[in-house]
Amino acid sequence: ASYLPLDAHSRELLIRHRPQGHVSELRSSWELDGDTLTRYSLKAAFHELGIAPDHYFPGATGLSGNIELTEKSGVVALDSTTSSLSLPAVFPEPDISLDLLKAKAAWRTTPEAIDIKLEKLEFAGPDAAGSAQGSYRYTGDGPGEIDLTAHVDRGEGRAVWRYMPHAVNAAARNWIRRGIVAGRGYDGKLILKGNLKDFPFRDGKGGQFVVTAKATGARVDYADGWPVIDDIEADMTFDTGMKIVASKGHILGAALSGVKVVIPDFESHEETLLVRGVAHGPTGEFFRFIERSPVAEKIDHFTDGMKAVGNGSLDLELDIPLRHALDTRVRGDYRFLGNQLQPLSGLPPLTQVNGHLLLSENSVTAQDISGQVFGGPLKVQVRSAGDKVGVLASGTASIGEVSRHFGWPLIDRLSGSAGWKADINIRRRNAEVTVDSDLIGISSPLPEPFNKSAATPLPLRVERTLPDAQREQYRITLGKLAQGLVVRRQDNWERGVLAVGDAEPRLPEKGLAIRVSTPRIDVDAWRSFLSDGTNGGGESGGLGLSLVTLKTPQLHLLGRDYSQVDASLRPRDGGWQIGLNTREAVGDIFWKSADEGWIEGNFKRLVVRPAAEVGDGTTSLINTLPGMSLAVDDFYVGDKALGRLELKARNDKGAWRLDALNLQNPDGALKGKGVWVNGGRSQTRLDFELTAKDVGKLLDRLGYADTVRRGTAKMTGDLQWNGPLTAIHYPSLSGQLTVEAEKGQFHKLEPGVGKLLGLISLQSLPRRLTLDFRDIFSDGLAFDSIDAKLSVRRGVMRTTDPLHINGPAAQIEMQGETDLRSETQDLQVVVRPEIGGLAAVGVAALAHPVIGAAALVANSVLKQPLNRLFSYHYHVTGSWADPKVDKAGESSQEVRPQAQPEEDEVPEENKP
Repeated sequence: ASYLPLDAHSRELLIRHRPQGHVSELRSSWELDGDTLTRYSLKAAFHELGIAPDHYFPGATGLSGNIELTEKSGVVALDSTTSSLSLPAVFPEPDISLDLLKAKAAWRTTPEAIDIKLEKLEFAGPDAAGSAQGSYRYTGDGPGEIDLTAHVDRGEGRAVWRYMPHAVNAAARNWIRRGIVAGRGYDGKLILKGNLKDFPFRDGKGGQFVVTAKATGARVDYADGWPVIDDIEADMTFDTGMKIVASKGHILGAALSGVKVVIPDFESHEETLLVRGVAHGPTGEFFRFIERSPVAEKIDHFTDGMKAVGNGSLDLELDIPLRHALDTRVRGDYRFLGNQLQPLSGLPPLTQVNGHLLLSENSVTAQDISGQVFGGPLKVQVRSAGDKVGVLASGTASIGEVSRHFGWPLIDRLSGSAGWKADINIRRRNAEVTVDSDLIGISSPLPEPFNKSAATPLPLRVERTLPDAQREQYRITLGKLAQGLVVRRQDNWERGVLAVGDAEPRLPEKGLAIRVSTPRIDVDAWRSFLSDGTNGGGESGGLGLSLVTLKTPQLHLLGRDYSQVDASLRPRDGGWQIGLNTREAVGDIFWKSADEGWIEGNFKRLVVRPAAEVGDGTTSLINTLPGMSLAVDDFYVGDKALGRLELKARNDKGAWRLDALNLQNPDGALKGKGVWVNGGRSQTRLDFELTAKDVGKLLDRLGYADTVRRGTAKMTGDLQWNGPLTAIHYPSLSGQLTVEAEKGQFHKLEPGVGKLLGLISLQSLPRRLTLDFRDIFSDGLAFDSIDAKLSVRRGVMRTTDPLHINGPAAQIEMQGETDLRSETQDLQVVVRPEIGGLAAVGVAALAHPVIGAAALVANSVLKQPLNRLFSYHYHVTGSWADPKVDKAGESSQEVRPQAQPEEDEVPEENKP
């Protein structure tokens, strides 16, 4: 250029715009008037031409083409590949990279202006590809006038911000830069027409500016902290503001429709981004939307952890100040459409949920949400204030559904439905729940104190708290009857306690503990309600029964009453290990109720009531009598200490078989075995052997003090009767008895001291005979031996052979029968005083000395004929309490055995 005759102004332009590149085929001419260039022409080709932009003047690099100009006009044609344009007068980001640039433009210079006509422009680059045409007029006053139309065949969404002109303020441009993060544009159009000093031609005044395009696959990150809108199919418009109208899109997993993203005015000082739209999709995605938005913090993450199945729709409005996005205003209306929701872990899901949940930037509210839970309807209201969200719910619950969900023991035995109310307060992601019900409509067949009819109210309160992030705690109050505490950890019921009466609600190490402290406990009434071992399950992890403690002044167990009880029950091997510490029993029991049941016990002490004191429940109890193996160190019947007891029995297909009975103490022992059959006719058979080392002490132990002195004895028997083993049915009693005794003495017997004892002891006869034989019986009949074989048929006991009592004072034979039920007798008794040796001679000598000598010889040689000579016969009748004794005379006639009828046979299969 230094070789060319350019004027000063032209040289100034060259310095300012620093042209570079290559020129070829140059044709040029000019005329000078002094230093003034009055005429010139130029024709040349150029390659890789570059020119620096300045102020309104555009710049470029990499341009190739040709140019032809004069001082009045010119034409330029471009045919470039890699190149760039710089338009500082139009865009704050002026540089535009191009891969292709083809253009043809002409201009004309007049004293008034420079007029440029863009006949054709084709461009392609990383951001866009398209074409343009138009005109430009520059008068030197302002940026000039333009009339430009461009078409964009493709565009890159991330580059849109680059093509926002100066009229778009920085905040809006920055939002476009960070907000439109993906997508492709097509079918774009630019219209720019008017005096650029009036740009952006607000309300159409002074010109027109509009950019329109269609977008696909776009992604809009409209505000920090909010879930982005993905997969957008939209129409975009840019003029004095921005409008994106999406026909398709997604927020998380929800489909969008009718979505508008708008910046109303690029030049507004308080630029606001408006987002409007409707989302349809899974309710769970709606909860995710809230969790990932700034609203979650405002409502204290109310929806965190909520689970949902089903769909809904959200009408959403967001007003986002671009300079203060934290001041975003939110208006959301979510409609549940037949959803299933689980608002809190550990609680059951709500089904058939319908209604509206209203959302703002600071609150969440609902007035009309309805659904189903626990098999009944519910209504829900939601309100929030500050960092607390409150939920009020009410409804009706089926106790069967409650049982199926929680799996707590015994609840499955209840029936019916009841109304309830719940108050839920959520703060700092902790939910405190209180549920109240009067239980009207629920009936309970459980024993006292939990037995109730459907019409009887019983206030129930359940309170849920969160002691820490890992645990939920449920506190239960059931009127004044009971209180409980249950702990849940990570979706599993960990441990719990139900305290009844005055018991302390102390938690066990695991499982469910039931602690009972009441004035009376009927364990028999609870037996059918306590299944073997642990139970429970439920839909969310069961809580098995692991411990039962009982403390009571009176406990009823297996048909017996025990006092001052302190007991514990623990599951073991499909049954229960029971520790007893009572006034009547101290020991351990293993109880298993499967099949016919089994009891295994080891007692230090066991006291049972006498059979006569057993109530009417004995028959029903023995019908379900389990097998058992018992060992008792000190066994008592009433206040009678009977020694060590060992018992083994089994329930064998309807027959309860007593395989072994062994009762031992220092004074005697009892062994036996038997069978009780409860078929068409209840029947018991018992074989036993009673051995007395000291008859007197054994009878003292049995409560018959000072009735017999000294002596040993053995009694064996084989008896049967209709009815249970625990009570003899005398009208049907049949069998055999054998009695052997030695070296004892009956002493001061009174009638009625015992059925069998009264019979063989001549309890009535000595009292009557003492009038006649005071010297023989004196304080009681002494015996060297007693032998008897007895048969029993239908409650009547008979001697099969004469009962013999041999003693130092007399020999007695007894034959006859006694009715054990009516306690009457019909006996023939022969008493032979012991008259022998010197006693016989002395008696005879009183009559005559010769006779006395003869008596001595006769008594010795003829083997005590005097005993037979002086024998006495008695007929004893009447009751045991008031016997009638008739003297039958003095006769040597022997008592003969009587023929006995055959006893009832016991079926062979029922014999032990």
